[in-house]
Amino acid sequence: MKKTNEDLKEFLVPDNGKLIISEDGTMTSIIFDAELDHIHCTFNYDGCIQIDTENLTYVCLTIDNLQQMIKLIREAEKIYESAENK
Repeated sequence: MKKTNEDLKEFLVPDNGKLIISEDGTMTSIIFDAELDHIHCTFNYDGCIQIDTENLTYVCLTIDNLQQMIKLIREAEKIYESAENK
């Protein structure tokens, strides 16, 4: 059976591309760039994404990566807004 990049991503980081909410309410995600480097992202309820590049020399993003980031920002904003309205 031939392994794909998606299989490899799922093997390396099972929750890649998913929004993770920590006990303190911080929302994060790990995504893979075009070169399969994993990128740690944080969402701070400001309509932005904070990308941790500390361990990277550069980041190579595809259109799919950018669309995934937009989707995650929107998802995080909805969760923050619903928590604020409770």
